[in-house]
Amino acid sequence: MREQSNNYDSSLTDDTITIQIRDTINRLVLGFKRYGLSMLLVLLSTTLTAVLLWTYSHQPVYEKQTIYTVTITGGTAQDNLATAFLTGSFPELMNSQLSDVIREDLQLSDQDSFEVNVEILNSVNMIRMYARSTDPEIAENVLNVLTARYPEFASKDLGNVTLTEIEDSQHLNLVEDNERFLLFALVGFIVGIVLNSLFLLRFIFRFKTVQSTSSISRITNLKNYAVLPKLTQGKVERKKNYREQIILQDIFDQEIKASTLKLKIQKDDTLMFVSAKPKEGVTTIVGEIAKHLTNIGQRPLIFQIVEDSSNKNMIKQILKRPAVLDTFITKEDRINYLTVNLNEFEEVCRESITGKNDIHELINFLKKRSDCILIDACSLEKTNYLPPFAQAVDKTIYIVKQGTTEITEVQNGLSVLENNGYKLLGYMMNYADRDSLYYGAYGKGKYDKYYTSIQDKTIENLPEL
Repeated sequence: MREQSNNYDSSLTDDTITIQIRDTINRLVLGFKRYGLSMLLVLLSTTLTAVLLWTYSHQPVYEKQTIYTVTITGGTAQDNLATAFLTGSFPELMNSQLSDVIREDLQLSDQDSFEVNVEILNSVNMIRMYARSTDPEIAENVLNVLTARYPEFASKDLGNVTLTEIEDSQHLNLVEDNERFLLFALVGFIVGIVLNSLFLLRFIFRFKTVQSTSSISRITNLKNYAVLPKLTQGKVERKKNYREQIILQDIFDQEIKASTLKLKIQKDDTLMFVSAKPKEGVTTIVGEIAKHLTNIGQRPLIFQIVEDSSNKNMIKQILKRPAVLDTFITKEDRINYLTVNLNEFEEVCRESITGKNDIHELINFLKKRSDCILIDACSLEKTNYLPPFAQAVDKTIYIVKQGTTEITEVQNGLSVLENNGYKLLGYMMNYADRDSLYYGAYGKGKYDKYYTSIQDKTIENLPEL
């Protein structure tokens, strides 16, 4: 039994927020450790895909250039000023006159694209004139027209300006489109980062949930009685997975046996196992503990509280005529079961307050037919267990499911149980992944040692599947 009292009914405190942040960071680190290589491959794949798309869509661009010196009066300052004027006015000149002249001289269609421009070279009275096109012949012909016609247009703008072409300055080159290449690569890289971020967010989005025993230990001093692994359901195809399934099943069985011993279940004890919400493994855990108790010679009885039981007046009939109890008890795998309807159970609990019925009396009847009672309770999401039933329960075990049970649900659930007088003994964590098994409870070294010994001794000669 617990000697200290815990307050669980408060909303998230600063300490709880700190717990969530720590668990989120731990989950993030775990995600990088477990899936870091895969994330790197995704990043490389998206970047490579973008580069391949660039390669597929990229058309080579050819450039033909020439270089002119500009002179107008022989003075350096005047020449430089004239050079700046020519480069500044060229786009307007190209759009208004030169473009039509070039297309007319070369008889180019609208589908024949090209680009022409001039730029100052080395900040002196020199200009570089170039023509670009995906067709090298068009690029060359366009520049030839420019060299023949542009000096005439320049003279009209500046009067006595002289353009002198530098010898051997005409070259046809393939333009490297590095900017577009880098843009595609950057987009692919960003897409990879986004995909990896979404994956990590999906991996850690459950930061509000219980991730390990440390998540519980920071908000309560309740003792942990078991960390039960997630078991694979259905047929396993690969031998490696089959081996791991056997290992996890063995760990599950050992944890059940150990938890049964630690619970110190005595004759006439009544233990209630309850969770915050459905499908957290309460029925499985209760059934496995009952099997172990049966194997060591005890006679447990499982008292199930369910929503859909067909026997809706069972409890009242038993309290009225105890002799009919045996007709309602069923047996499966040497274990006795009594299944009651949740609505009737709640009604009898309320009547116990007024003295009309006594739920405690029902438990006493069951004790006469068993060594101990294990209560497979309906989740707290479905009902709040009323104080009269607490008088019939000796110990209460809270079941949490890793990655599903939220920390606030643990707080609220423990608060409800304690406020209603239930004697909280401890908790069990179910559906734990490998990192939360012996890593969290016993240390990585012992887990690895245990895992290796099981692998060597138990499954060394497994048949091929």
